[in-house]
Amino acid sequence: MVPFVEDLGGDISLASVQEHGGHPTKNEHTDVEDGAWLAHVVNVTTKDKVDGKWQLDDVPVTFAGFFSKTQERKHIKPRAVIGVFPVFSEEKADTMSMQKHAMLVAKKAIAFVNPGQIPVIQGDCPVYARQKRCQLLFPEELGEQQMVCMIGFLHLEMCTQEAGGKLMGGSGWERMFHLAKIFTPGVAASLLCGKHVKRTRQAYLLTLSWLEVLRRHAYDKYCKQPRPHVSFELC
Repeated sequence: MVPFVEDLGGDISLASVQEHGGHPTKNEHTDVEDGAWLAHVVNVTTKDKVDGKWQLDDVPVTFAGFFSKTQERKHIKPRAVIGVFPVFSEEKADTMSMQKHAMLVAKKAIAFVNPGQIPVIQGDCPVYARQKRCQLLFPEELGEQQMVCMIGFLHLEMCTQEAGGKLMGGSGWERMFHLAKIFTPGVAASLLCGKHVKRTRQAYLLTLSWLEVLRRHAYDKYCKQPRPHVSFELC
């Protein structure tokens, strides 16, 4: 039986960013792989069609297909050591007691496998909210110095897509996909809300590839323009 945990109780102290110090370092190679994919897209779209089809050179043009086709064994990272929540038929995962128990189990497991390593646990909403609540109520056992809690990647991507939709609202960005007959009007309108994660991700990738193709075409056109002859006379 999982011990009962009181949801509300005790004083809560919030840790500030200044207490930890340090600044994130910039990764100089973050856009290398994306640049390779964009270069491939430009290379495909600038070729002449044969029988009405693009020549892909046996390499897919989509973002995921391009990297899955071109990755090598050295790029594949080793499988991470992970744990799953204990399964109890009479206990819900969305409870303080279950989340505290699961966090303690994960903490002990990481301490046994990799002593000294700070465990990282992840959960979608509302499980993530319970985990953060446990950290605030039990800082000695599960505080931010003892464990890192992360929101699930699905909800994180939905939040970023919704934030991007608020920035591009009223710009006509979503209407482009309807005019290009990629999405229906209803689906195109939902791109601003982050409700359809895969479709919105596809829309961002298409937008990135469009901008890259247009940028290169504009630069090539600029380079082909005749330049006026300018002569300088020395006084």
